[in-house]
Amino acid sequence: AESPAILPGKKLQLNLSYWVIALVCLALFLSLLLMFRLGQRNRTPSPAPSAESAENTADTPASSSLEAIQNSQVRPDLIPDRSSAGIDVQPRPPLSTILDTSLPAPVEEAKTPTPPVAAAAETEAGMCLQICYNPNRRDLLPVQEHFNKQGIDTLIGQVGNVYILYSKQTFDKKNSEECLALKEKIKKTGANYNREKPASAVSYNPETFASAFPINVKDIIK
Repeated sequence: AESPAILPGKKLQLNLSYWVIALVCLALFLSLLLMFRLGQRNRTPSPAPSAESAENTADTPASSSLEAIQNSQVRPDLIPDRSSAGIDVQPRPPLSTILDTSLPAPVEEAKTPTPPVAAAAETEAGMCLQICYNPNRRDLLPVQEHFNKQGIDTLIGQVGNVYILYSKQTFDKKNSEECLALKEKIKKTGANYNREKPASAVSYNPETFASAFPINVKDIIK
C-alpha cells in the first residue's frame, strides 16, 4: 500500500510551528534566568563595617553632643572645695618655668692649686749652687752633714719630683767671683765625701760635686 502524500502547504505549516515553539521556550528560559539574577542581586548582603570604622564611629560623639558640651557652663556649686577637704592647694607654676629648655650654665673645671714656692733661705731673690740631688730626702742628709762640717752651709729643698742639696749662700750673678769661689770650694770638699761618709750612706761620683751649677732660689720648694 502506498503512504498518503503530504501536501506542500501542510509541510510548511509544520515547520513554522516548530520554530514558534522553540522561540517561546527560549523566551521563557531567558525570562527565568533574568529573574534568577535579579533575585540574587537583591539578596546580596551589604559589606560589614570594618573594625576601624566601627571604632571611629563609636568614639566620635554626635555633633549635637559636642555643641552641648562646648556651650555648657561650669557650675561652681558642683566643684568641691579642695581647701575645705584638707588638700593643700599650691599655685601652679607658670608654663615658662615648666618648659624652660635653656641649656644649663657650663660648669667651670676646678683648677689644680699649684704648690707654693718657698722663699729663699737668706734672700727673696738671687741664685745658689745645686750640689747634688736624690729622689729620697733622707739620702741627702749624710751629704749635707759632710759639707756643713767643712764650712759650707747647705739646705735641702725640692724641685719637681726630686730633692736637691743647695748652698745656703746666695749671689746675684752666676759668674760672679763669689759664685766661682763657692763652686771651687764645693768641688774640693766633695772629692773626699766617699772616703769620709758613713758606710750605709749613698756614694756619689766626685764629678757630681765638681759640676755644681747655679739655679734660681725661687724655683726651690723648701
